[in-house]
Amino acid sequence: MKYIIQILTLFSITLSGSATAHVRWFIIDREIPQVSFALDPINLLTLSGAITLLLVSQYLDGLNRCTIGTCTFASRVYHLISEPIKVAFNGQWLVLILLLNLLFIANLMMGDFFAPNLILPPSLMMLGVVAQVAAILLSCISISLTGVALILVGLSLPIVFSMATGFDYLFEIIGVGLAYLCIAPTINANDHKLYQRLDIFSYINKTQLQHLAFVIVRLALGAQLITLAFNNKLLEPGAALLFIQDFPFYNFMFELGFEQYTHLHFVFAAGVFEATLGGLLMLGWATRFIALCLLSFFTITTILSGPTEIIGHLPIFGILAILILAGSQSQLRQAESLTDPKNRLALGPA
Repeated sequence: MKYIIQILTLFSITLSGSATAHVRWFIIDREIPQVSFALDPINLLTLSGAITLLLVSQYLDGLNRCTIGTCTFASRVYHLISEPIKVAFNGQWLVLILLLNLLFIANLMMGDFFAPNLILPPSLMMLGVVAQVAAILLSCISISLTGVALILVGLSLPIVFSMATGFDYLFEIIGVGLAYLCIAPTINANDHKLYQRLDIFSYINKTQLQHLAFVIVRLALGAQLITLAFNNKLLEPGAALLFIQDFPFYNFMFELGFEQYTHLHFVFAAGVFEATLGGLLMLGWATRFIALCLLSFFTITTILSGPTEIIGHLPIFGILAILILAGSQSQLRQAESLTDPKNRLALGPA
């Protein structure tokens, strides 16, 4: 029975990864209790599960060292999790733009600014409305200008709001903005002409810009998950604890009768695995595998938490789709030589 409990606990903490990422959406204006974690056997099991995930991801990423002649099965697994999936007209980026615009439209209808807990002071509310309307309209004319606008908004968040609240969205918004700048000439004729006039293609071509865009969104989402894990769970566990107390069914181990697996254990597991998955994204280890794990987690939380969760996570779903389709194209080592003239010539003209 002891081993069954351990296996179920490990399964539970694995599913906890990235669950309830933005818990502050649901606890606005609530007093956060001061609680702390204990390094007990269950939390040690959580840490061992995170280490196991790191090792599995590193192993999957290392399968590219196997050749067809020496390790056929490993090569097939590697190609399955790493081979890029081509989409006509760069449709995955168009989907991201569409999802972000849908988020802005939903925010305008509900009176929000980017997220439910980003509450603008009355003097800036109209500016928030104008910014979101402008982002929607700009995306129809110029993706690069929309990207610049997103970067400026992202940089302003820690200034307009508290530092902790602003950093919850900083990397995601700035990352998408930078990716827009990279992908713009590929999907927008106006931007292509603009980049030609600015002579940008003499330094880096469109193919290289697409690779760089993959890297940027991967790093941005990874950094965002790590920030959310520490800000909402590991450094201030009371915030996530309030959420779990309101939605206790997330901690299904406790609901199944395993009373030793408390809500605080679940919060610790969610924070550790969210940070681990974010770190793996930044490392570029088995990117498609990690992105598929995150997609399953966010889908489950969307079903459980309802409309607020799905609307707020629309851009994340778009980023995950891009990473899943890109496979290992989004690894950082492929971008380290992007500005090398030899590579630029090898990739062909813009």
